[in-house]
Amino acid sequence: MNLKDKILTELEKEPKSIEELELITNKKANNIQSRISELRNEGYDISLEVLKIKKYVLVQKDNATIISDFIKDNNLFMCKISLTALAKEISIPLDDIKLAIGKLMVLNKYKIIQYNPDVVLFKKY
Repeated sequence: MNLKDKILTELEKEPKSIEELELITNKKANNIQSRISELRNEGYDISLEVLKIKKYVLVQKDNATIISDFIKDNNLFMCKISLTALAKEISIPLDDIKLAIGKLMVLNKYKIIQYNPDVVLFKKY
């Protein structure tokens, strides 16, 4: 299969960038661009467009994950933990800490024992 046919086959599948066509064909950009020009001259309507591609982006961890990671990383299982001290340690407001602890309780990720409004204990299941 010649380069023009390969380019045409790939573009029929889905839009491709010049870099993607270089990887697929093992040819340089100027060679690919020349073949695209030839295809256009032969009557193919090929345009270069900016396409937006949706990608998943981790903006930030949620507070429940931050707390869970902190407990695991510092091996704080079976230790009484002050929520006020935890809030200061990981720089999350106390009310948000309480909400996140509640989320962890609902998720049944850990057995969480509440001793009083400020002290909890995490147990592994």
